[in-house]
Amino acid sequence: MSQDREDQLQARSPEQIAIHIAIRVGALAMFVYLCLLVVQPFSGILVWSVILTVATHPVFLWLKTRLNGRGKLSAFLLTLFLIVLVIGPIAALGSSLVLSLERFAISFREGGFALPVLPPEVTGLGSVVK
Repeated sequence: MSQDREDQLQARSPEQIAIHIAIRVGALAMFVYLCLLVVQPFSGILVWSVILTVATHPVFLWLKTRLNGRGKLSAFLLTLFLIVLVIGPIAALGSSLVLSLERFAISFREGGFALPVLPPEVTGLGSVVK
């Protein structure tokens, strides 16, 4: 270290050092807060990722031993299986939704769409709209 730098460090008062440290800690806290704001929308996904990782680790180890220690292959196969397991029901629900909406659109276009008649218990309650 140069002599000038040593003189500057020795010349600072404890108050100046405390202020300098407080500014650094404040900047660090602001940085951590902003990072958490960026990560917050993905927190649910991160939690589910950890849950799935912990839950499937024994399966990974079993598959790795069955494949003679080939960890990359077992990780690939397990990932592929989990993708099919998650996306399969989502695709089925999406397909069902599309078919239901298609039937509804055809019924609406043909004029066959009508609201069901209300039961007598409900008709006697009155109306909110006057």
